[in-house]
Amino acid sequence: MKILHGTWIPDANPAFVQGGAFYLWIEAGGIEADADCQYLSQKAIAQVLVEELGFPSPQNYDISKNISPNTFTLPTANGRPLPSLELARYLELEIPSSFEWQTWEIDCYRIERYFKGSQIYPGISALIPQLKELHFIAHYQLADVQLGSDLLFWLHYTQAFKQVILKDHYIPSLRYRNQPIRQAGSQRKAARKNRKESSQTFETYPHWEIVSETYEETLQRYMDYMPIACTSGFAGSKAELSEAPYLYDKETLLRHCSECLLHDIVTRTPLPKAFYKKIEGSLIYSCLKSSHWTTNSELTLYKQWRPWRDRIARTQDAALFYLCFQLQDP
Repeated sequence: MKILHGTWIPDANPAFVQGGAFYLWIEAGGIEADADCQYLSQKAIAQVLVEELGFPSPQNYDISKNISPNTFTLPTANGRPLPSLELARYLELEIPSSFEWQTWEIDCYRIERYFKGSQIYPGISALIPQLKELHFIAHYQLADVQLGSDLLFWLHYTQAFKQVILKDHYIPSLRYRNQPIRQAGSQRKAARKNRKESSQTFETYPHWEIVSETYEETLQRYMDYMPIACTSGFAGSKAELSEAPYLYDKETLLRHCSECLLHDIVTRTPLPKAFYKKIEGSLIYSCLKSSHWTTNSELTLYKQWRPWRDRIARTQDAALFYLCFQLQDP
């Protein structure tokens, strides 16, 4: 029996706009596992994905290139990570009552594309159909795999979050950032004042923002459901980490995944060139195409956009009543 795990992991890049990805890894018992831990290595993962789970391996696409080590904070006893509850029940193992948290490197598959017939769905948006297909395979026992509680959680959350997309509960948005720049004064001023003058520059990042009371309620509900295993993954090997791993905050992780997923779905949606030409120069066009702004004209647009956004947010979040209308026959 193999247990299929997965979670959302933010990128290690410390950039202001931080990306992320969804990773899969496989836990196994018995001779299938490595000597030191029960997680499959790169070659074994690629074999399971292609031969047992039906992941396509078209020409000029090596699935193993998407498999790399990540670091996880796991409960550990006797020098080995403890098995998941799913594997422990299957192997009839008794979980020790005491353990300590240690970091382990696990080879993971990064979901970046989903194949359906001759079509390829690239990017993070491939996550939703991919999880649904994996659930179908496990539910109908088409392969000797079982979904872990972490992967099941993300399956249900992404299906709930999909309603935000389908109901258009998002708006074009701008994120403002001040950047201090130190400028050295003249030597005479430096000698007299013994300091440097500072000035401010800025960057404005077009993106998409979720504005939905239903989304906030869904987020709070799923925070209570989230297994702790979902918060234990960190991008990169232990040698690549700049600080000791910990556990992610549940709300922060859910919001990050949701925002990245929304941005990827909206910006990758194919639109006709005539539509782009029609909206060229608008905020919507910038949110679909631009990376960031640094000019004063765009700062003016940000100042115009902010009150508009605040009015929408207050309508969604701070209203103490609902105004309803009912149509009646004359």
